[in-house]
Amino acid sequence: MSDWSWEWLPSLDEVAAGLPPEVLAAVEKAAADLATVNSMVYLDGVDFRGTGPGVRTHSDPARNLLFEYLTVPRRECIYITQVTWLGT
Repeated sequence: MSDWSWEWLPSLDEVAAGLPPEVLAAVEKAAADLATVNSMVYLDGVDFRGTGPGVRTHSDPARNLLFEYLTVPRRECIYITQVTWLGT
């Protein structure tokens, strides 16, 4: 079981205000999945002393959805920083 989590940065209102519930749910599921994957990549977690991967993107072409996220291994957290949705 992963201790990793994900959060909106700076907040849900700043990053994804006004998105439909199904789009938010897709972002939240993908973020949880990314947290799990990163927990397997950065096994040291809070003891990690290297350079993190920086800001990356995740796309879901079927939903016309793209979001940027930051992985911070020492905090064991994925931060969603920007969401772009082109609608249906």
